[in-house]
Amino acid sequence: MSRNEVNRLLHPYRFLAILPRLLLTIILGLMMALALALAFSELRAQWHDGPHAISSVTHEMPEVDFSLLWSAGKMVAAGKGALLYDGPSFALWRQHLFGAGLQRLDWLYPPPMVAVGIAVSQIPLIPGYFLWMLVVFGVSVLVLRGAGLSWQVVIFGLLGPPMWRGLAIGQYAPLAGALVVAGLLTARRAPVRAGIALAFATLKPHLGILVPIVWVAQRRRTAFCVAAVGTVGLAAVSTASLGPGIWPAFLHGSATSARMLVETPTPTGYPLNAASVFWMARSFGASVALSYAVQAIAAIFAVFAVWKAARHGTEAETATAAVAICMILLVPPYLYASDLVGYSIVIAMIAEQQSAGPLPIFLWLCPGVSEVFTYVTGKAVLPVAFVVTALVAWRQFRASVSSAIKGPIAAPATPVTLFGQTVGEGSAPARHEG
Repeated sequence: MSRNEVNRLLHPYRFLAILPRLLLTIILGLMMALALALAFSELRAQWHDGPHAISSVTHEMPEVDFSLLWSAGKMVAAGKGALLYDGPSFALWRQHLFGAGLQRLDWLYPPPMVAVGIAVSQIPLIPGYFLWMLVVFGVSVLVLRGAGLSWQVVIFGLLGPPMWRGLAIGQYAPLAGALVVAGLLTARRAPVRAGIALAFATLKPHLGILVPIVWVAQRRRTAFCVAAVGTVGLAAVSTASLGPGIWPAFLHGSATSARMLVETPTPTGYPLNAASVFWMARSFGASVALSYAVQAIAAIFAVFAVWKAARHGTEAETATAAVAICMILLVPPYLYASDLVGYSIVIAMIAEQQSAGPLPIFLWLCPGVSEVFTYVTGKAVLPVAFVVTALVAWRQFRASVSSAIKGPIAAPATPVTLFGQTVGEGSAPARHEG
């Protein structure tokens, strides 16, 4: 029987062949609509009472994290820097600026971030907030393009749900995530630039916590040293301007505040936009002590995975970076969905491959719908998405390294391509035409 005859015979049932793809498209479309609806509802709650008033829904200023940065700058400029890391004192200062009714949000950033706060506090709050959004987004674009990522990856990565939320609340996390990605991708060919990027990423230190392990494993001495010198330089400037006492205050105050933030029960026992392993364990009923133990196990696993990838992945630095960024997210117990811009960029790098299929789109949307999923099911499961993404990158990484190792013996007919990066090209002896 010919193919045409078979097609005619099956014609009434052809729609069954496209049904799975159609169903998947509908599911992804619904996820996108849900992510957008959630983002819009959060913005409405955030700005419920206008730009200059505390929201009666969120009990916070609509500029949220940016208002913390602005307040910290004002506090230091007023000569009260010694009280910056004292939670009750910082809360009283914010009430002095904005009025009573604010929920307590402590200042957790390291001292070098205070200089940024002083700079932005010279601008009125509302114009400063929108200028901050433009700067964070614009510099993120420049950093990623400078790291060699295509426009498709930059746009897809920076338009993900974590960037929506990060910009809306005035966070530094989107730019920190972009800096970590750029540092990992450029450590070999532009180590000075990579080191500078990581030094500025230390203003949000937990988002790049495993990068030094990657650089030690891959012997990126220049990048490591530049990052170390840059970090020390930022610390020295903050020490000179704020006094040496700022560091004990930071270590004690931020640790106490972070522990209270992580461990204090909410109505659900954990934030709805939780993204850490600790909070995932809490959502499944684990005690605080057991949750810390699970978090520690996840962190040890992440260190091992990053070391293994970095030691054997010098031929595939992009894939190694992808694995490292996903594993970094398994380490800190304090992590929100708005901290996942680096994860979105990794998804964009995976999606750039023609054979990627719909999985990257699903993973890309996960931070956008996780809050609804957590609210409905009572379970915070975002760390599962990090592991799945790392496994996808790891599979590509293993294929590329295997091809590179076998190259001198038997060169492949075509080079292996990983996230737009050619691996193994030129590793075999040259062959004459004919």
